[in-house]
Amino acid sequence: MKMNNGLLSSLNIFLISLLISLYSCSDKGSFNFNDNLFNSDNLIVQDDINIDGEVTFNEIKAVIIDNKCLGCHNAERARGGVDLSSYQSTIEGKTDNGKVVSIGRSEDSLFFTEVFNAQMPPRKPLSEDEIGLVKKWIDTGAKEGSGVINDSTDSEINFSKLDVDYINLKKYILEDKCLNCHNTQRAKAEVDLSTYDSMFGFSEYFSTITGPGMPNQSALYTEVFNGNMPPKTKLSLEEIDYIRRWIEEGAVYEIQKELPLSQTKATYTNLRVRILENKCLRCHNPEKARADVDLSSYAKVFDYSEYFSVITEAGNPEGSGIYTEVFSGNMPPKIPLEPEEVAFIKRWILEGAIE
Repeated sequence: MKMNNGLLSSLNIFLISLLISLYSCSDKGSFNFNDNLFNSDNLIVQDDINIDGEVTFNEIKAVIIDNKCLGCHNAERARGGVDLSSYQSTIEGKTDNGKVVSIGRSEDSLFFTEVFNAQMPPRKPLSEDEIGLVKKWIDTGAKEGSGVINDSTDSEINFSKLDVDYINLKKYILEDKCLNCHNTQRAKAEVDLSTYDSMFGFSEYFSTITGPGMPNQSALYTEVFNGNMPPKTKLSLEEIDYIRRWIEEGAVYEIQKELPLSQTKATYTNLRVRILENKCLRCHNPEKARADVDLSSYAKVFDYSEYFSVITEAGNPEGSGIYTEVFSGNMPPKIPLEPEEVAFIKRWILEGAIE
């Protein structure tokens, strides 16, 4: 019995449609990764990977990265500027689109969002349980493994010992917890914290983002102090206090480090700033001038006095009262100069006692 061509053609179309439908509904079929990222908490984790216990980078690397990522994201290749070959390179990784890992916040971490949206790996997306593993690792602290915890976490940073300037504020607080929303491209609420200059702007919501010396009038401080920002992961008390101190102390860009005296040019200007103003001028100034010694101006340091034939003789420290008195420990009377300070005075005289 022969089947006519029309019926055969209809049957073929039906079978093809059925196969497509079955494939789309099967466990191995396409997976919809395009749901809203904020629904990622609803991920169903399969049984073939156990994430009931603590998840560490070492496990992530062994189960996922080594097999599915290192071909493109290694130290030699690092496509897109992302190197996942080590814990350090993963944690410190950063691209134009954001940080590879934002500790505690998977939704702000490119490593998670790229695999969740099936952008990476490009040919074979991760399974739901693998994605769940990445999510849990980041949200629970992104630990390395073997008891090692990422050394950039808040508990490991002593904010009381950091120089209070914008450089450290950005490095240790803003980059990890603020810049994802408040940058030049995004600037939520018209607040851009990505550059020093933009920190002092105005916005639709705040009259002043940062007012030097006025933390209670600066939105940057009041918003974190009141717990309004960041919206999900709040700053620690140490971080909030660091912001307050930064504003209170003038909101400077960078603390300028003083060179050691041994590396400082031997001039009267440096001598005055580094030594005389703090330890000598209280007694040896135009109003007081104890022992007829006035060290407050360059011209005066070469005068004679009742006690010294010359205060300073260029090239001759042993004949200069300023050096012999500090070298012997007679001056200052209560707190002698440090050895490097005495050495600086000697070097200044030896090199010509220039202004």
